[in-house]
Amino acid sequence: MFFKFLLTGGIATGVQYVVLEIGTAFYGLSASFSTGIGYWIGSVISYFMNYFFTFNSRVSHSKATCRFYIMVCIGWFLSVVLMYLLVDILNFNKWFSQIFTTVIVFTFNYLISKSFIFR
Repeated sequence: MFFKFLLTGGIATGVQYVVLEIGTAFYGLSASFSTGIGYWIGSVISYFMNYFFTFNSRVSHSKATCRFYIMVCIGWFLSVVLMYLLVDILNFNKWFSQIFTTVIVFTFNYLISKSFIFR
């Protein structure tokens, strides 16, 4: 189950990273704003892959979606705040900051998904 979650998260994170790069490099958006947009786009991919592939859930979509997007809101907030602090305040490299942030949010999401969202 963990490796399926890792694969699913990797695909959703890849989408988030692409949006981060496009937002910062081509549109001049801040790293925190760009990663926030990418996080929401990736969350749609993540929901469906986790529901059907990772957890093979039997929880109703109405219940799972509500739970999932509560978790996404918390993860999004963590992601944007960490990126803002690391990149905009502390002037760390955006990719170092994004990878660090991804590890923190991924761990949170896995623990919540496994124990609450899809069970």
